[in-house]
Parts: sequence; structure tokens; C-alpha cells
Amino acid sequence: MRLILPIGTIISHASKEKYGLVVARQAAFILKIGMGTSWEFSQNLLLDHLQKDTVATMREILMNIKLAEFPGHPVFHAIDTAWGSDNVVNFNFHPENKV
Repeated sequence: MRLILPIGTIISHASKEKYGLVVARQAAFILKIGMGTSWEFSQNLLLDHLQKDTVATMREILMNIKLAEFPGHPVFHAIDTAWGSDNVVNFNFHPENKV
């Protein structure tokens, strides 16, 4: 995902065409991504809490899980709390990773 300028600030015609391509690619990516939800985390603070005896947070450990078929690629694209919720976590992943 890339950050892009608001379309009103773009002046040249060529840049406006590129802007449209980026928007189309982002829309295709969003349609392709899968999402799972979990209520297993009683508080979302558990995701980013660093235990004294560990060197990584729960989010870092989950994000470091790699695919068996493609060792360099993570299983999850993103792990984040649900908007406006204190106990729901969303897991975004490529549909090929669905179990």
C-alpha cells in the first residue's frame, strides 16, 4: 500500500492517470484480501504487551509466522484491532493462506 497525494493537488494529466492506476490497484488488492476475526483476545492490549521473559509482542510473533510453501512470505498481511472495539482483533491474509 502506498500513500498518495489528494487528487485535487495533482496538476499534470500524466500524474492524474498514474493516480487512477494506483486507486484501481488498491481496489483490486482490497477485493482479494481475506479477513478473519477473533474475540480470543480479552483486551487488545495483549497484542502489544511485552512480557518480561520474552523478546517480542504477541503481534510480532504472529506476524513472523511464515508460509510453508513460500518461506519468505508471512501468513498474515496485517493484524489489528477492530475499529471502535476493545476485544475484537482482525486478521488480514491472502485467501490462499486460509485454513
